[in-house]
Amino acid sequence: MSDFGTGGSIAQINYTLTREKGTIRGMHYQRPPHDEAKFVSCLEGVIFDVAIDIRPDSPTYLQCYGEILSAENARSNRV
Repeated sequence: MSDFGTGGSIAQINYTLTREKGTIRGMHYQRPPHDEAKFVSCLEGVIFDVAIDIRPDSPTYLQCYGEILSAENARSNRV
């Protein structure tokens, strides 16, 4: 697989289509050594993506960050 500027290679790519407005998708989490970087993008419509720090020893434990992603604002294209 090709390098995506993450210090590693892409092992898996998933595409999801959500037709129902207001759909909530699940939280994604893996423990080391099987942890993976997640890249979320929106090709059509709008999504609200949220990241939550659930690492108990982290200074930002339980803090969250949300971002509206859409094809128009191109925020999911930033690396």
